[in-house]
Amino acid sequence: MGIKNRMRVKISVLFCSLFFFFGIMPSFSQAPAVVISSYYIAESPLNEWTELLVIQDNTNMHDWKLQNSDATQTTWQPAITFSDPVFWNHMSAGTIIIIYHRFEGGYGADVGKSDGYIQVAADDVDGQNPFYFFSGGSFGTFPLYDGPTLNIDSTGGMLVLLDSSGNFVHALAHQPASGPLFNSLPLPKLNYKSSLSTGEAVSVCPGADIDEYGNLAPQDGTTWTSAGSGPDLTFGLPNICTASSTLNSDYWRSLRQPVWIDPTLTATCNGSNSLVILNWNSCVDPDPNDSFEGYIILRNTSNVFGVPADGVSYNKGDNIGGATVVARYFGLSSTTTYIDTVPVPCGTGIYYEIFACRYHTDETDGNNYNPARGVAYNESSFASAHVIGVLPIAPVSAASDRNNICSNDSGNITLSASGGSGTTLKWYSGSCAGPLVGTGTGPKNSLTIPSPNATTTYYTAWGNNCGISACDSVTVNVIPAVSVSLTITADHTSICPGTIVTFTAHPTNEGNSPVYTWTVNGNTVQSGNSPTYNSNNLTVGDIIECRLTSSLTCAVPNPAGSSPLTLSVYAPPVVNLTDKPFLCAGNPIQLDAGSGFASYLWQDGSTGRYDTAINVGTYRVTVTDSHGCTGSDSVQLKNCDSALYVPNAFSPNNDGINDVFKVVSSGDNITSFSMRIFDRWGELVFESTDINKGWDGQLQNRFAPTGTYVWIITYKLSSPSTPSSSPIIKHGTVVLLR
Repeated sequence: MGIKNRMRVKISVLFCSLFFFFGIMPSFSQAPAVVISSYYIAESPLNEWTELLVIQDNTNMHDWKLQNSDATQTTWQPAITFSDPVFWNHMSAGTIIIIYHRFEGGYGADVGKSDGYIQVAADDVDGQNPFYFFSGGSFGTFPLYDGPTLNIDSTGGMLVLLDSSGNFVHALAHQPASGPLFNSLPLPKLNYKSSLSTGEAVSVCPGADIDEYGNLAPQDGTTWTSAGSGPDLTFGLPNICTASSTLNSDYWRSLRQPVWIDPTLTATCNGSNSLVILNWNSCVDPDPNDSFEGYIILRNTSNVFGVPADGVSYNKGDNIGGATVVARYFGLSSTTTYIDTVPVPCGTGIYYEIFACRYHTDETDGNNYNPARGVAYNESSFASAHVIGVLPIAPVSAASDRNNICSNDSGNITLSASGGSGTTLKWYSGSCAGPLVGTGTGPKNSLTIPSPNATTTYYTAWGNNCGISACDSVTVNVIPAVSVSLTITADHTSICPGTIVTFTAHPTNEGNSPVYTWTVNGNTVQSGNSPTYNSNNLTVGDIIECRLTSSLTCAVPNPAGSSPLTLSVYAPPVVNLTDKPFLCAGNPIQLDAGSGFASYLWQDGSTGRYDTAINVGTYRVTVTDSHGCTGSDSVQLKNCDSALYVPNAFSPNNDGINDVFKVVSSGDNITSFSMRIFDRWGELVFESTDINKGWDGQLQNRFAPTGTYVWIITYKLSSPSTPSSSPIIKHGTVVLLR
């Protein structure tokens, strides 16, 4: 017996050495980040699995290890390592991890973390598993894959979790008599004190809190563990000790539920009671980047609400205990505002409750599979609010886009108001809530109406389903119209041409700064503040008018026009002393001014109808008719050496004065005529046989140069006594000027 004791001591020392050799470091009893919830024994490792439960949020399981012992709990088998650094980081509390011991067992993969449930395989044989979540281990070969890693004997064995530093996390075992490896481990740990049958799973049970996972004594026994098969086999679900037990389920659900500290909710109604603005504080989100947490919003017209059930994903419009789901936000924990477009009753109002939720619909088994799977709600810490329809608030100010308008204004005014709130902005006349004028429309709730013809006060108020607010008002002043008129007179009504006529405007209600616009035949001839207009160039049929623009407000019409004024303009008398351009001195010539004139006045002061031209000079007569209008004519008496007069210079510059060099005849009968013009070199530049045609200074369609030119004229005269005479030749020079 002493030998056996010594052997036990040596074996214990050996076991202890092996314990440290494989890197398992003991730790003091504490709440583990992850625990082994159960594992399942089968005839072949192909059908075995292990179930882990994450206890703490944001757990980084990268480089953790899952390791099993032999049947006697004396030797460690090769471990598997959680090798994917991204996938195994930020593991969330309440996440259930099923690890199939062999990929070849035909497991169904579920690698979506958003529902808090994962199914993966420990091995990757022949590259068949597309997910590389683990490394290490010894799994054996086809077809049995009976290697020692995660190949647990029904008679005994143990699974242990180690963190990335090799520190012990948790252990779950079964053995009728716990072995040295189990006994050497720190807490938390549990050993189901029995062997298992094929097809059984060992589980932590009842598992009502973390201490029951191995911190409470006895760790070796059946107080905190159980084994089951068939209906009691809880794969991926909370462990059940008895049919009515929900302790482990309640614990799982508590881990999965979000944390919401002092939830607060405010519900504010808009002025029209047509929508509610909800604002709340955010719940605790351990990892906002994972998009796991969110909210569900319930609404009811009474303060009666049910509690959302864990595991159930609700849709908008679903009913929970009489309340309606109006919105749900999955994976949006930062969202803290919602606008509910709903009419808000006056008096009773609307009630709201908001629950924080975590995780999405279960990807493997669907909606409402189990309360510990899928969506989890915090039923005990939620936000609530009550909102009642608000009375409308009176406008702060009212205004009109136009004021001080004329009584005859044919336009519109636009009424508008600022401030206040309600559903509709109503406008009244006479008094608040008096005759309704109209309702504001558009973004500014403005109202456009015809301009009033008398000073009017308009009242405006906001209204909604709870009533009408107090009014604000604006007065639109109306100014009576002023009649404007205008007449014009002239100081002469019948005139001779060239007589100066003064026209005078006679206005009514012209104001202090009137403008008079005078027109003749519709053309403006004068505009300004002068009421008179003078003219000395009026002709027969001219129409004179004036328009008055009054400076008074509300002048009607403005401008005002006068009636047209037409004067009698007499034609001037016409007197003709001779048809000849000049007369030749010689015998006395009697000049006749014609008959029918009221008076005559000659250049020498004589006043008769006739005058006798004897001496060389100009003879002029002015006649006056019965209207006092005058006309005149004159003729020159010259010493003539021939019947022609030839100028000595001309200026063809198109100014209308002396542009053509031509001969002037005294009027004697000239039977033939010829004129030739030569330049200083004797070149012919112009020739004509028409006495009425002259030279315009052009030479071959170009301007002839300035200078002196020679002319030669040949003509014949005829008279009753000498019907045919000899040719007369004259010559001379003419100067071309420009």
